[in-house]
Amino acid sequence: MTGLALAYPSKGRLRPRADMCLKAAGIPVQSLGGSRSYALGLRGLDSVQLVLAEAAQIPGLLARGEAQAGITGKDLVYEQLAEPETVLERPVSLGFGEARVAVAVPECWIDVETLADLDDVAFAFLRVHGRRLRVATGFRRLAGQFLTARCSAPFELIPSRGPTEAAPLAGLAELIVDIVSTGSTLRANHLRIPDGGVILKSEACLWVSKEADWTDRGRDALARMRERLGVAPE
Repeated sequence: MTGLALAYPSKGRLRPRADMCLKAAGIPVQSLGGSRSYALGLRGLDSVQLVLAEAAQIPGLLARGEAQAGITGKDLVYEQLAEPETVLERPVSLGFGEARVAVAVPECWIDVETLADLDDVAFAFLRVHGRRLRVATGFRRLAGQFLTARCSAPFELIPSRGPTEAAPLAGLAELIVDIVSTGSTLRANHLRIPDGGVILKSEACLWVSKEADWTDRGRDALARMRERLGVAPE
């Protein structure tokens, strides 16, 4: 394709909001084939073709230059890519998908109000039980970097299998690092975020690859899409 290949969420929480965003901008997603075709584009922007992928796969597609631009969350980009700024241009917010990647501890840990308190608990846990506090998470890079930088106590990162919020109640971990939108799921599982426990404020963004091959037609399509969305690079 000589136009713009746009990596686009195939499903999940970002897909319906992304569809609404594009529709509101007057460039709704449309089929490029029959009703059962997976070939999709944007109405009014003939040189844009969507590359459907899971949201978590989109950072890799952009980093490898397999798509020229993409829509996905900051949390996924910073978890998947060690140095996003080396392979991606500065993102632009699309105004939806707001959430936080955060540390959450059991509500009953009344002595843990801040990250400093968590550090003290981790050292005490190690002395009493002879092992590190376990942190269930699907964000190993973000959790590891954050805890290493802000806590001197050692932690053990446990890969999340199933709902991360359920891990402490199931006895699989003592605390978690997860994506949080409203906080209702945390509360339902008797968890809370201590002061200073937010790792990253995330939102859906339009990302542009530095690694992809670009044509004048592709750059023009990107500029017109940005204009319709009412966004511009910072």
